[in-house]
Amino acid sequence: MKLRYLMIISIMMVIFSIGVISASENIDNISMNDGNDLIEITQKESELSMSDDHNSIEKSFGGDELLETSNRDELEASKNNDLLGKAPTFSPRIDDSPKLGNKYPILWVEDIPKNAKGVFQVSVNSKVVNTHTITDSDRQETMNEGWTLSDLKITKAGTYSLVLKFIPKNGKSKVIAKYPSWTVKKSKSIKLTLNKVNVKKSLKKLTLKSTLKINGKLAKNKKIKFKFNNKVFKAKTNKNGVVKVIIKKAIIDKLEVGKKVKYQASYGKKTVKKSVIVKQ
Repeated sequence: MKLRYLMIISIMMVIFSIGVISASENIDNISMNDGNDLIEITQKESELSMSDDHNSIEKSFGGDELLETSNRDELEASKNNDLLGKAPTFSPRIDDSPKLGNKYPILWVEDIPKNAKGVFQVSVNSKVVNTHTITDSDRQETMNEGWTLSDLKITKAGTYSLVLKFIPKNGKSKVIAKYPSWTVKKSKSIKLTLNKVNVKKSLKKLTLKSTLKINGKLAKNKKIKFKFNNKVFKAKTNKNGVVKVIIKKAIIDKLEVGKKVKYQASYGKKTVKKSVIVKQ
């Protein structure tokens, strides 16, 4: 009987030396008798399987399952759609040429990971000026995921040190972005005027006049673009911030009496528009 056991064990060792083993047996009431002892072995639906990569071993005995793995945390994380044990990563962006009074985004974080649970904290010159608790809608679950900050309550132009931190729900805060020389400029105040004109077919010429002020001061040597009945004219302001263009009779003669004619003056994004009815 001992010899028989040795033979069985030797066969099993040879099979295990191969990379993958799969054995399935349905043995009922196998009896072995050496003359003295009776051994009865009953085994129902036993299975044994092993994978070569050794990442997981699954054993089933009569329907009972045992799972052993070296990366259990990652498996559990994938079940919960959450990367447990891995710190979330962020890609923050900042407006690199901000102006006082602007309403568009100043600081924003896109593609916030699903495992990001905690608070964003914004500091300016080492003083906390804004905090935001990350919500479900901020994470990668909608088309517009992300968080945007549009107001830092900065009232003076200058250079600032700005720091963005992430404070996890359970853990230490982490600096995810630092801008040591963030320059905020004062927005320009632009005032542009355009004179009102009377347009008559009998006129020999027509003068359009505009005055430009920047931050309350008359602006000289600035280019102003005029448009009269879809024709474009350009000229620069004088030392008093005034600019004039002449509309010649050849253009006036082409106008129709009783029809509306449009004209305008522009400087940068600032435009003043007007219209007038052509008279005889």
